[in-house]
Amino acid sequence: MRDFYRALSSFCIGLLFILSCCEDESAIRDTNIDIKTGLRFISSPVVKINVNQEYNYMVRARDNSGNDLIYVAEQIPSWLSFNDSSHALSGRPTVNHVGYHHVIMRVSNQTASITQSFTITVNLNTDGQAWSVYTPFKWSHDGMPYYSDHCIIYSDGASDELKTEVGIIADENFSEILQAFNFSNFSDFIYPPGYEKIEIYINRFHDESINWAYWGGFIITIRPSDIHETRYYNYVDYTSKHELMHVFEFLIEGHYDLGTDTWFREGIAVHIGDISIAGVNEIDSSAELESWIEQYRDIPGEGNPIKIKQWEDFPQIIRDQNQTGRYYLMFSLAVEYLIDQKGAGKSYHDLLNLFYEIRNGIEFQETFQQTFGFSTEEYETEFYERMRKYLSGN
Repeated sequence: MRDFYRALSSFCIGLLFILSCCEDESAIRDTNIDIKTGLRFISSPVVKINVNQEYNYMVRARDNSGNDLIYVAEQIPSWLSFNDSSHALSGRPTVNHVGYHHVIMRVSNQTASITQSFTITVNLNTDGQAWSVYTPFKWSHDGMPYYSDHCIIYSDGASDELKTEVGIIADENFSEILQAFNFSNFSDFIYPPGYEKIEIYINRFHDESINWAYWGGFIITIRPSDIHETRYYNYVDYTSKHELMHVFEFLIEGHYDLGTDTWFREGIAVHIGDISIAGVNEIDSSAELESWIEQYRDIPGEGNPIKIKQWEDFPQIIRDQNQTGRYYLMFSLAVEYLIDQKGAGKSYHDLLNLFYEIRNGIEFQETFQQTFGFSTEEYETEFYERMRKYLSGN
């Protein structure tokens, strides 16, 4: 959630200090203004910036005696750096830094120490494009988006009928996700700056053939002209629910990538999306598991899905052959085991709590072990043994 702060500013040095409130949503707060020495900040930080712009804030403070002061950046985001000599806070945020970043600066003299706290909002600058989402793709749209209960559907090539149909499907799917997680506290969602609903872009004519979820929205590629044709309807139904599951996670965590392992994130999306809708059968028998093991025996990682913690962990031969999607069935099996009473015995409620833990700064590996009672390393080592027992019913 966006932090709101009230600011204390010292206007008179001596016995009288006037407290004033700063109404800016990125509020600044000076604390521990030292009355005895008059130590106080005399600079105001920059609190809003667009991606790929240079951020510069010269931190300045003084006391009554003109002492040399010690400046320390107590808390800054990774894209900023602080120069101890010039007292300049500077950096250039990228698209990966869209959102809110808390900063704490500390200044000390020989007897006192004060802090200045503020939040920098990094906004996405679309350079005049009519449509923007937290993605490198900056495609325009026709100016006639469709508004559904949960979503806004954009496109530069989809008909009004198609946008409406996608919006209806997306609303139904998102409602099912909310129901699965028993979630109704919409004020807990953290949207990117400027977002109020989930933004969906229907890609019709752009060369990229992608389905891609981001913080606050997703892209879905729909090439055929008739969505009502059964095969493509099922494709849209499954794909939208899969990507909406990612969006749900990102809205809880308040970012698009806070360290959740790829196998876990994709496994939840495949499982809750029900890939069988798209005509693909999940791995649900010992024979299918053994077939997988045999097929990937000589592939680096031996097809173990828990080894895929990030995209780069897919074996190169799998990426070269564009076969990464085949792992998704194993990702789904890995998650199914975790939330099945015959497996680890947890639930969607436990998954939701895990998202909140990650939002609160807990590393994925740590909260995974707290949630399921074993580590990701143990799960990786024991994966095939656990799956054999699970699928055989033993």
